[in-house]
Amino acid sequence: MIAAVVVAVLTVLLGLGVHARARAKAERSFEDRARGLARTVDHHLAAPLGALRAVSAFASVDATVDPVRFQRFARTLRSQHPSLAALEWADRVEGHRRGAFEAEVTARIGRPFRVREPGPDGLMVPSPDRDHYVVLTLLEPPLPEVEGLDVRFEASRRLAVDTAIESGAMLATSRFRLVEDPPDVHSIAVYDPVGERGAAVRGLGIALYRLEPLARAALVGVDLERVSVALLDEDASLPEAERLLFESQPGARAPSADRFTRREPLRFVGRSWLLVVSEPADVDADALWIIVFVGGIVATSTGLWLRGRRARAELERALRRERELGEYTLISKLGEGGMGAVYEARHRLLRRRVAVKIVRPEKATPELTARFNREAQTTAELTHPNTVTLFDYGVTEDGRLFLVMEYLDGLTLEDLVDRFGPQPPERVRHLLVQACRALAEAHQRGVIHRDIKPANLMTCRFGGQHDFLKVLDFGLAKIGGAVDTRLSAPGAILGTLSCMAPECLLDAGAAGARSDVYAVGCVAYFLLAGRDVFEGTSDTALLSAHLVTAPPALPASVPEPLRAIVMKCLAKEPAERYQTAAQLAHALTHLDLPPWSEPEAAEWWAQPAMAECGPPSRRLSRVEALRPKRGGTPSAPSAASPGRDRPR
Repeated sequence: MIAAVVVAVLTVLLGLGVHARARAKAERSFEDRARGLARTVDHHLAAPLGALRAVSAFASVDATVDPVRFQRFARTLRSQHPSLAALEWADRVEGHRRGAFEAEVTARIGRPFRVREPGPDGLMVPSPDRDHYVVLTLLEPPLPEVEGLDVRFEASRRLAVDTAIESGAMLATSRFRLVEDPPDVHSIAVYDPVGERGAAVRGLGIALYRLEPLARAALVGVDLERVSVALLDEDASLPEAERLLFESQPGARAPSADRFTRREPLRFVGRSWLLVVSEPADVDADALWIIVFVGGIVATSTGLWLRGRRARAELERALRRERELGEYTLISKLGEGGMGAVYEARHRLLRRRVAVKIVRPEKATPELTARFNREAQTTAELTHPNTVTLFDYGVTEDGRLFLVMEYLDGLTLEDLVDRFGPQPPERVRHLLVQACRALAEAHQRGVIHRDIKPANLMTCRFGGQHDFLKVLDFGLAKIGGAVDTRLSAPGAILGTLSCMAPECLLDAGAAGARSDVYAVGCVAYFLLAGRDVFEGTSDTALLSAHLVTAPPALPASVPEPLRAIVMKCLAKEPAERYQTAAQLAHALTHLDLPPWSEPEAAEWWAQPAMAECGPPSRRLSRVEALRPKRGGTPSAPSAASPGRDRPR
């Protein structure tokens, strides 16, 4: 009897121990997820701040910036950050200059402009006299009903605006309601003062976040029927009701005791917030999982044993189908990306060595198919030897798009610099002249490349020559002077930010020969300096730099005439650049530099460092154009361009 009781007690204790360990394990797992969720929310809050800094830089460069131009610029930024309700610029105006300021803005925008604020009935009325105003003058999206609003009209916002101005630092507000929103919709604003501080501040860049869509975007993938989330403002001076910023479901801010709960502090531009995450404290018995696991192993093993022969036969047949593509036999994979893969192949009759680019059927959207066709047709029309040659394209029986291009034995200019560092000026001149001549033919035929970058230029051993350059990837080309709106979303950035001309950042339709010249200048800078012209930590920082920042000086080892050519290519205004690729090629050709001779090129290619890399199919590690392009729509991949993406 005693033994039975002991066994029973031990069994109970063992069960309790197992349950406690299971609960502790489940709670640790929950806490890890809660911390990860806090990082995600923090990222969603911080990411749009780069757009705000870009707006501040853009508006501060020119005090008379045109509203339409501002809206186009800010719309591009907002398209990258859906949580932004608006991007705005507010001028700081001294009280005694109010009349003159209203007259200046009226003349600039061509309609009456007044400093205003909501009256007691909610309608906009002229603002009373104040020592100074902070007046909304540039807005995206454009909202005529709040144009001219003095953002200091409300006491709670006045404190945040004045604090930001006095400190000269970016600052977030407590929650408030936008003038145009219903009472139950709450937002926050982040103010970015431009100027030293105090009276020296010219104005404020303003980013408006609507809290509900921002939080929902951060919680994508979270099971909100099981997990509850609340975001609270820790400012003790606020009324309790106003401290709630977001609540996924009623009661999320104060979870019950039977739930796992984690409170994660967040700091956001001057404010202290608290993320409260909870979920039911359900713990499953370990034994049940063991039984399920063992049963699963037995069932899986049995199924595999019964189906083994048939599966192997099907796999062998599938592999045979994969190796045959019309008249081409696939030999080996050169690279693979999110959209498809590039293979080395041979024509079965001609024995010609080719590169075959294949897009996965599920990725062949109507837009990508149209771009793929565009790349094939555009490339086929170009005949310059420095442009990659297209042999064939089409669709396989199982719906895969493919391109067949010449197989290139070489390195992209990106790989060249990444592995061997900055290149000598005479070699850079030799490579750029070839690129310019290929582009000159394209421009004469009305084709603007729009994605010239180091990864789309390849130096090769070709036809017995060394350092023979090929221009790749016409998937984003603009043809005939017009933008095909069917192939790009409004406001989309087409191309690669690290090599994109300022005018194309504001309007994709502005791409022309001079924007390709700007991109060639970026490539030249990369080859000579060993780095991009601008190296921002985000897309927004790159965008802002191309618009308003002067290029850093090239190394002193670069001859002054070559430096001058590169800087002319990188002029912000298109009219100040070389007007055509042919003009740029002429300027480079007539530089007083030693030639990069064929014997020198052959000697470089014969160096042990190249031999150690193995055959080209192993050197060219990844397929750049088979990834969707950030900041725009995906281009068709380039069969001969297996280099990696540069920062966009």
